[in-house]
Amino acid sequence: MTELGMRISEFPTDNRRRIWTAVGLFVVGVIALGIGLGSIIEFDYVLGPDVPGGAPNLGPVPGWLVGIGIAGIGLGVVLLVLAARHRGERFALYEQGLVRTIAGRELELRWADIAAIRVVEPKRSTWLTRLLGGDLVCVLKLRTGGRLRFNEFTADARSLADWVRAAVEDGTTPRRP
Repeated sequence: MTELGMRISEFPTDNRRRIWTAVGLFVVGVIALGIGLGSIIEFDYVLGPDVPGGAPNLGPVPGWLVGIGIAGIGLGVVLLVLAARHRGERFALYEQGLVRTIAGRELELRWADIAAIRVVEPKRSTWLTRLLGGDLVCVLKLRTGGRLRFNEFTADARSLADWVRAAVEDGTTPRRP
């Protein structure tokens, strides 16, 4: 029990999933980039002049592979950085506020400290939005000017967003179910 009242629930962030997603995207990116660049070099520069009638035309496929490779590597790096910055992240919901913990540091917020809440959900849920935790992104605008956000990498993020929205917008005090 803190000055925020009784603890209602806790919502840990699954950084292990974030790391495995990052590693998978990075590996796929490296492979796609290697195949794309390799096929461009091989067919356009190495085999092209020596093959009677020219090298086979692969059309846009090598370019697509290079693009997929760059995107996979970029997303993988971003997710790895987020995993490093959000080590041990969890949200604790209390009757009078919310506590966010990252790497042992706590940020205690009363409901009055939150100026606005915005929940962003894609129009269409795809495997990519689910993979990246983007099925739900909740942004809390703080009265101090800062922002706090969480997404589907946080366990039961939808419930957490609903509870925070009810407390901030409607003044409903969270209670244990």
